[in-house]
Amino acid sequence: MGEHKSLLEVIIKEMRSAAEEEAQKILKEAEAEAQKILEDARAKAESLRKEKLNQLVFEYRQKLLSEIAPMRLELKRKYIQEKYRLVENQVDELIMEVVNEITGSSDTRKAFLVKVLIDAVASMASSDLVINPCYGSKDIIPDVLEEVKQKLLSLKPNLRIEVSTPIECREGAVITSRDGREIYNATLEAKIKEVRESVLPKIMEQLSKK
Repeated sequence: MGEHKSLLEVIIKEMRSAAEEEAQKILKEAEAEAQKILEDARAKAESLRKEKLNQLVFEYRQKLLSEIAPMRLELKRKYIQEKYRLVENQVDELIMEVVNEITGSSDTRKAFLVKVLIDAVASMASSDLVINPCYGSKDIIPDVLEEVKQKLLSLKPNLRIEVSTPIECREGAVITSRDGREIYNATLEAKIKEVRESVLPKIMEQLSKK
């Protein structure tokens, strides 16, 4: 009887030990699984956080660009306007220097008048012309007409030019065919406008390439 009880105690003890070992094993596995789940959850949360952050950064950047774009266009427009204004002022200054040289003496004024009158008369089909001189040139034009006729003698041997009423302009003249079908603006003001309209676009085109 005593031996039987002793054997039973041994069996119970072994069963209890085995149960404790199994429980410890299950507990460790559960802890490991829980740790893995926790780490996976943290990794997923971090990934979602980064993804959300990247999305927010992208959205903010797009919003910022959309707000800046009109400002950049406006700044570019103002820059182009200012550049054009500066170039225009510079061209005007150069033109005025030339104008001052032309009008600075009677010799340069006469040379200018001869040049513009020859260009005008040569470009017109009619040989019967009427000149309306600018007030600034009314006293000089009669003196240069003979030179103009001589230089155009081979082109227009029957050239006839009549000097008529002066008009409001600084220097030069307006030449009209007697029948009124042709008119040529040979005033200094017209030449200034012609130069500006010819030179400015070319300069701006060159600047836009830089």
